[in-house]
Amino acid sequence: MITKPFVGVLLVLCAAAASASAAEPDCVKVEQGWARLPPNPAMPMTAGYGVIHNGCSKAVAITGATSSGFADVSLHETTIVDGVSRMRAIER
Repeated sequence: MITKPFVGVLLVLCAAAASASAAEPDCVKVEQGWARLPPNPAMPMTAGYGVIHNGCSKAVAITGATSSGFADVSLHETTIVDGVSRMRAIER
């Protein structure tokens, strides 16, 4: 049971770009992006967050992201279920 209507998208390892169709290459924007500092310097991964805005004329599906500062970026969905935050990898 979802106790709070919250669904977020987490870009693990910090991402700042999403791609849209070739006709509208700059219509998807990530704003207010930030990344957590790793808990210790030896930790190889962190999490990045941001607000994704779709300014395109049609719906888009984000299927991946990249960052020049990290070797790998993956998409995750965050939901709050019974007061517990859960993060799961998603394909889009």
